[in-house]
Amino acid sequence: MSEAYRQLVRTIPERHAPPAGAALDPRALRNWLAGLPLASVASTSRQVVERLQQMNQQRAAALERLDALEAIRPVAQQLIDMIEQQTAAAALPLQPQRAELAARVEEIHQALALGYLEALYDACAPAGTVPMLKGGRVALAGLRALQHGGERLQRAYAAYRVPASGAWQLMHGVHRFLASVKLDERGADEGAHVALRSPRLVYQHALLLALANPYRYSRRELPAVVALTRALASYCDLRDGEVEGLRTVDMLGDREPGHAADDGERGRQARIAIDPARLLAYVESCIVALPPGAHRVALRAPAGPSVEVDIDVVRRMVVSLADSSARDHARMPGGQPLDAVIGLHDLHRALAGGLDFDSFLQDALGIAVASHDRPAAWTQGGADLLRVLPGAARVLDQSAAGYRLCWNHGADSDLVRMKVGDAIGLSLPAPAADQADWMVGVVRWMRIDDGGRVEAGVELLARRALPVAVRSLDGGAQGRPPLRGILLESLQPEHGSGYTSLLTPVLLDRAPERLELSVPTDPWAWWIPAGTRQVHGPGVIDRTGSHLHLALPPAEAVEQETSAAA
Repeated sequence: MSEAYRQLVRTIPERHAPPAGAALDPRALRNWLAGLPLASVASTSRQVVERLQQMNQQRAAALERLDALEAIRPVAQQLIDMIEQQTAAAALPLQPQRAELAARVEEIHQALALGYLEALYDACAPAGTVPMLKGGRVALAGLRALQHGGERLQRAYAAYRVPASGAWQLMHGVHRFLASVKLDERGADEGAHVALRSPRLVYQHALLLALANPYRYSRRELPAVVALTRALASYCDLRDGEVEGLRTVDMLGDREPGHAADDGERGRQARIAIDPARLLAYVESCIVALPPGAHRVALRAPAGPSVEVDIDVVRRMVVSLADSSARDHARMPGGQPLDAVIGLHDLHRALAGGLDFDSFLQDALGIAVASHDRPAAWTQGGADLLRVLPGAARVLDQSAAGYRLCWNHGADSDLVRMKVGDAIGLSLPAPAADQADWMVGVVRWMRIDDGGRVEAGVELLARRALPVAVRSLDGGAQGRPPLRGILLESLQPEHGSGYTSLLTPVLLDRAPERLELSVPTDPWAWWIPAGTRQVHGPGVIDRTGSHLHLALPPAEAVEQETSAAA
């Protein structure tokens, strides 16, 4: 018996002899499937999960389990599609009923992956050898285990959660065994629209998606990243052992790819390296061939379907896959607590000393806003009290580029509403919110472990910021109603002194030609008077789901434009 075959047992639970009317009985299974009330998604999905779990706890004859799973799989997929239609557009955190349905999808994939793993193990028992003329069936069991194991990982990423214990161990174990018996490239007839037809490609897709750091994409972007990595999986190469300059994976462990190996893992024989060189060269050739001004690129798997993706998403994926040594900053230990405000709405209010936007316009800027000039209430946020999370964030480590933070479970109910791309304010604990010295950053990635602890990477944008009102003048001299804005002081001296960029809501024009800034008295430069100034041609630095980051012209140019306008 090979070590690769023994590894499969680690994720298989203890099984018992089937009772009368067992879940695996073919006739009973057909009758049960025919009687399922598919119109009741919640009830039927629960029944399917319970049936699969019963099957996984029973012993069965070789390949009998595979036949039963193949009979249930189309019904399970239909239920998954129906559930995801109900939950795809829902905002996080999901309402309890929808959260239960979303968890049911992951349970279905988990139960199917485990069932197919058991079918693979049973088919090759007891010595771990493939029976004569059964290679196709064995490969199918392994392919299905990897497919549903990969889908389980994607559902965790969609909720920014770390995959459950054992999820990666199943993926590594199944692929390692199939490779040992030369079945990892055995394809299945899945149709021309399916890019991943072999166990090896499904496994490479799971590795590629993990190395692309799915925690750094918004819920809107993640489906595109999944489709993109699926199309590009065949351009990856797996190398045996550790290769200098390449990310390695311990196939005996349960660690998520992309994380540094600990001392116990180094030197293990069952390690592979992921080489993305061909992938990066292919992506570069496709982008170089685009016409000037193109915003999307089409990428195609060999003999598979193509996927069209925003170039910005592709570039961010490439940065994650490329060697990170040139991008690393010296990390310093943390441990200190920080106050935090999450989102542009609360951050503006914190910088304004707790004033809501109407009060800020009137008291700080002297602007009286008529009722017909007021933006819709839903664009300005509620009038509730400022939500500061006092001392809830703890610094794990930090660098010149930003912070790696964690929040323990139950730190604050508002925390679960944090999203990748949100603006965030950070400050050392202060006696009151209006006394805090807020830094401004943006949440670049986040993940939630099994204990509910939230970990996030925050890119630091500015150590000094000023709340302003901003409106677009593109619609004419009167412009549009004012919106919140935050001026940011540059972290890089070579970019100029003073405020060099601006955060605005996404409701502002995607590429405004002319802006009007209403600036209050600056407590950091009190000799500079408050006033209104115009900005022409701000450049777009970053677009996220929650704000627009704009580059401003040098302060001297702004002053000249303001004088000319006067």
